Amino acid sequence: MKRGDPRIIGSLAYLTPLTSTLILVVLGGRSLTWVSAPAMLPIVAGAMIGSLDIFRLKSLSSQEC
Repeated sequence: MKRGDPRIIGSLAYLTPLTSTLILVVLGGRSLTWVSAPAMLPIVAGAMIGSLDIFRLKSLSSQEC
């Protein structure tokens, strides 16, 4: 946290349940059910909404150069 951007760390925290589910599917021999996709959609949406500010800052800094 000392050198990291808290906004990026917060956005990545949204992806933890998604990543653990995908690891269970790949390594644990589990299968995705019909409930998995609708459950993953809000997780990805939350990560994207949380990182909008980060993308805006990158696009503004690249336009200044």
